Amino acid sequence: MATNERSFKWAIVNHVRAACNVDGAVLLDIDKGLCYSLNAVGGRIWQELAAGDGTASCEDIVEALAKEFAEVARDQLELDIESCLRHLESRALITPNGRV
Repeated sequence: MATNERSFKWAIVNHVRAACNVDGAVLLDIDKGLCYSLNAVGGRIWQELAAGDGTASCEDIVEALAKEFAEVARDQLELDIESCLRHLESRALITPNGRV
């Protein structure tokens, strides 16, 4: 993810519903009738996106998860979160809501 993309504010699109727990999340795209699953880390990323209500940036999510996953190198955590955000965006589950 380009440096300027790290400052995007990410928003969950209106046609996605989610159920999250400690094991991950299940996402339902009600427009397409598709279901997606996220592992535990992906579920936490989704929870941060939902809590941010369109105001969570990649950096915000990294900060939140770095506290929980202190054993993971910050560089690796950034790469994993960026990859997850790109994956979610490519499936039109989230959208960049502008820049910080």
